[in-house]
Amino acid sequence: MTSPYRNILDEHDGDKVRNQIRWRKTMQFMKDGRFPYPRYLDIGDRSELTTYLEIYFRANFTNTDVDLDAGYLPKGFNTITCFEVLEHLFNPLHCLLEMKRVLLHDGRIYISTPRYKPHFLWGDHFHEMSEQSILALFERAGLKIVRRKTIFIMPWRSLLTGIRPWLRLIFDRVYLFELEKK
Repeated sequence: MTSPYRNILDEHDGDKVRNQIRWRKTMQFMKDGRFPYPRYLDIGDRSELTTYLEIYFRANFTNTDVDLDAGYLPKGFNTITCFEVLEHLFNPLHCLLEMKRVLLHDGRIYISTPRYKPHFLWGDHFHEMSEQSILALFERAGLKIVRRKTIFIMPWRSLLTGIRPWLRLIFDRVYLFELEKK
């Protein structure tokens, strides 16, 4: 049974310039970390980013097909990626605890999530977390930050299209984290 709350990826999702910028910066962040490992899990539906990661790192990723708010992940992964997922969940703590549970010793979790911005700019998110909130969530899940970075993903030419892009210039940032078990 498909959940009515599940976001389905648009086949044109990769055409968005913002995604291309985010994906490029995300892959560079991962490249600068302890990557690659032999077993990879990508949280969420398969996307163009999953394909790019496989090509870029010459790796095969498994994607999830469980309810990330309540389901259980398969065990035994060295590297777990969770890009732009936590903000769509009712219960991001459950998902983080599951990632920690299935992560092998010395493995890494790579997460991206938008930094908090005013609610009218959220889109279809249940949560957008401040720095304090996301750090508290990682602490509660028993995860330690190895590295972090905040990136800007708006294409400059979009500033010519109205007031919302100017607001995004001020507010729109994405957190990137490399995490390990405590």
